Amino acid sequence: MLNLTDLLSELKQPELSNSKIGNLEIYQYDCALIENRVTVNSDKCTCGLFKISSHGIDGWAEYKLPEVQHFDLIHWASVFMPLRGLSIYEGMIYIQNKNEPWGPIRKTLVESALMNLSTNLQNPSNSMSLERSHLFTRSQAYFSF
Repeated sequence: MLNLTDLLSELKQPELSNSKIGNLEIYQYDCALIENRVTVNSDKCTCGLFKISSHGIDGWAEYKLPEVQHFDLIHWASVFMPLRGLSIYEGMIYIQNKNEPWGPIRKTLVESALMNLSTNLQNPSNSMSLERSHLFTRSQAYFSF
């Protein structure tokens, strides 16, 4: 199992340290439409996808939140804005002390997307590409920053 120190040293590799975070996108979905993918009562949650891009390669992560009345995706995701322009390594360092202010779901979401981006930058042929128009037609809300 990789510990944080090993993980961060891996992310300092030249090919990754030169890769800056570009676009960030987040999609919110109606969980009832994808209820076969979630393990809880789907009408009692908010879920979606988060995407971090660098050099035309994407890193993805899914999120699922308990029901929140009047959920504001832009407000919830705006804490991610300072990540733009950072390297993956810098992004991982930045989020290490964000568990309390952001909560574990947002911290884990960014961590997962950064790790997926790191993997995809090292192996671009293995990266997943999702059709943007398909994502838009299924989303209730979208935020790009």
